[in-house]
Amino acid sequence: MSPPVSQDYQQELADFRVTYSRAGCVTAIALVMAGVGLDLSTYPDRWREFLALRLAVSLVSLAILALLFTDAGRRQVRPLTMLWLLLPQAMIAWMIQQTDGVASIYFVGLHLALYAVGIILPISFFESISFGVITLLLYLLACTLHGNGLGQTSMVVTNSLFIGFSAAASAVCTWFNERARV
Repeated sequence: MSPPVSQDYQQELADFRVTYSRAGCVTAIALVMAGVGLDLSTYPDRWREFLALRLAVSLVSLAILALLFTDAGRRQVRPLTMLWLLLPQAMIAWMIQQTDGVASIYFVGLHLALYAVGIILPISFFESISFGVITLLLYLLACTLHGNGLGQTSMVVTNSLFIGFSAAASAVCTWFNERARV
């Protein structure tokens, strides 16, 4: 059972969430755009297409960032944070589906956000678990929709387990971070 929290704590936590969400959003935009280097080295024939997608994700994230500087955005910081976190995950899943499916190296990118959620962002344990489950579902959907489907079952299982391990580690960190904040 969690100890009761004061109104001052709630306000401080709200301010903390907004600050961290803004910083995380800026970091996500930078990492999404830095991924162009990965595209050029891994899938040079697709870099323009992937650049367009990276720009679209970054522009939507930038709009969310701008919203976080408004009163409405401050009040909706939790869903806005989850939204900008899920945008790169959806982008990566689409890239997995478009490239090598199960064998795509881009599955590693899904882990970055999982670790950031657990270590840095002040989200709840439930939000962390949800984010991990959604990430795994996006990965499985991307592999299923790929032209070869789930042909390499052992690799799908292995990659899914790694995503699950990352999600579990993230959730544990989130749980301890949440307790430390209280």
